[in-house]
Amino acid sequence: MIITGVEMNEKIEILEDLESKRRTMLLGFIIFFGMWQLGTIGTWYLKEILPHFLFVFFGVILMIGSIGWIWVSYLLLKISKVFKQNPEFCQIVDDERNCNLKYKASHYGLLATGVLSMTLYLIFLLGGEWFNIDFSTFSGQFVAHLIWVFAILSSGIAYYNLSKEE
Repeated sequence: MIITGVEMNEKIEILEDLESKRRTMLLGFIIFFGMWQLGTIGTWYLKEILPHFLFVFFGVILMIGSIGWIWVSYLLLKISKVFKQNPEFCQIVDDERNCNLKYKASHYGLLATGVLSMTLYLIFLLGGEWFNIDFSTFSGQFVAHLIWVFAILSSGIAYYNLSKEE
């Protein structure tokens, strides 16, 4: 199959559009996933210690994050539709540079999560005596949820920053 210059220009425009949508989707993922999880943490784990207006605030954050997550999912479906129509784009988009960026981002996320885990361990170990903090309201599930969210967001932020064009 021979591709003409016009078809090649159209494919390049589609790829450029995909790249901008990918970055928009990644930024939306970071923002809306963070809002969704912040709202979840605030409404699930902290409802007994928060004043009512903060509980409502976290509920609004949860709602905005959930709606934004639906928007990001819609963008993902739109992008996947383009890949189904043009399967040759898969190899172009998933090149060696992007694979290396994904690995670096996951390593940065793992490092940041390790630092957070050690910091939380030290705070919970020493914090009660040093800072007079009552940790009875924070369950192990709360700490695990916090670390899980931090791991995902730190990897996403690292990938977004690494993939910026210089």
